[in-house]
Amino acid sequence: MASLNLAEAEVILAASKAKMVELGVKMSISVVDPRGDLITMCKMDGAPWRTPVVSRGKAVASASFEVASGALTDNSQA
Repeated sequence: MASLNLAEAEVILAASKAKMVELGVKMSISVVDPRGDLITMCKMDGAPWRTPVVSRGKAVASASFEVASGALTDNSQA
């Protein structure tokens, strides 16, 4: 199983935050390792209170199914 360290997770988090700012959305971002264990997370200012739980759940599901989180939406509609 591949691993992901904190420095790598922080790079992912920073890029994700930059994209959220670019898109003008306020949400939480979770980065988990391949097993689904949380490495780092942030809740952007103004994001709804429930977004951390949703973000972590989506990240864990993505790791569990070994697919990008965007693909989970397509699968959930099937």
